[in-house]
Formats: sequence, structure tokens, C-alpha cells
Amino acid sequence: MNKKIIDSKFIKAFYNKEISSLELAKIYFDNELYSAANTFFNVHLGEILNTNKFEEKSYCISQIALCYLLQQKDKNYGEWQLSMIHDTASDAIVFNPNNYIAWYCVGESYRLLNDNKKAYYCYSYIIMNLLDDIKPEDENIIYNMIFVLFDILYMINIIKYDYFINKIMNWYINSKNYDFMKYVDLMNKIYDHKTQLSEEEKNIINNKYN
Repeated sequence: MNKKIIDSKFIKAFYNKEISSLELAKIYFDNELYSAANTFFNVHLGEILNTNKFEEKSYCISQIALCYLLQQKDKNYGEWQLSMIHDTASDAIVFNPNNYIAWYCVGESYRLLNDNKKAYYCYSYIIMNLLDDIKPEDENIIYNMIFVLFDILYMINIIKYDYFINKIMNWYINSKNYDFMKYVDLMNKIYDHKTQLSEEEKNIINNKYN
């Protein structure tokens, strides 16, 4: 299937009740038609609104936030748009605190509002608590987020210890979309991060003063 093109058979299948609104939303999303995907995630959310399908509600809400985020990518975000992304993703977290896409969207809203410290906390929460939950189709989002995280660490003068870095490396090595060259890029980013340490800081970390 070509990007940005939806075969009419999927739309017909939806109206003939052969596929659900959620399935159609995913098809639109995979084809980067985020406005249309947003519409059908909303349709499905309305269908399950009065149920106890909390994780499914969280998924739909976070995908709506992600659609808002991606459809505005490479353009200027208005403060109201970032506030909407933040609030929508926060609602998704209420339904499922382990929804890493929701945490990512909240972090992105903070970053785009130049609140790097709050973005750092959101991204770090994913690294420390949710890496085992990452689905293969979302691995690239989290991989790119890690690079942004290291840029933020540099800006706010935070150096992460080995336990944090090891979690990242173990996750990527075992990811479904592992790529050696991307692994090398990640190693180089981590090396650059570690070279920010002074010799005194390295000695403190390695307990050489004890």
C-alpha cells in the first residue's frame, strides 16, 4: 500500500461493518493521514466511552494526541495546540499509567513549550519504567526520543549513570527493529554524553574517593 493513499475497499469495508472504526483509524494512521485517523479514533472512543475498556480508551486518546502532534510536525505549533496535546495525553495516562505514547506526547508538548526539565522527567519515566512495553511499531519513536533526551540532558546539565544507559542499550539490542548502524549512532551519542564528565566527576561516580 502506498503512503498517503487509502484504497476505497477499506472505507467500503467500514461502512459495510466488515472492519471497525479502530481498524480504519489504524489504516489511516499507518498511511500518515493523521487528520482522518484522528476522526476515526474519536469515533471508536465514542463507541466505548461508557465501558470499562480503560486501556483501549487510553490507546485511542493517546493516538489522538499523537495525531495532533504529527500532523503539525515541521510547522509552527500554537500554544493552544500544545496545550491540547498535553491535556489529551494526560487524560490517556489517567486511564493507563503505562501508556508510553501518552508519556511521550506529554514530554513532547513540554519540550516544544521550552520546558526541558519537565520533558526530561517524562522521557526518563519511559526509559526507567516502560521500555519493556514498547511495541515494534513504536520503537522508532522511542529511539528518536532517546536522542532528543540526550540533547536535553546537555542543555540542563544532567549526567546519567550507567544503570540508565544500560537500560537503553539493552532495550535497543533486543528490539525487533535493531539495526547495527543505528546502534553505532546510539553508542556515539552515549559516548558524547559521557565525555561531558570531568575527571573529578568520574572519580566520584566510580567511588575513587572512598
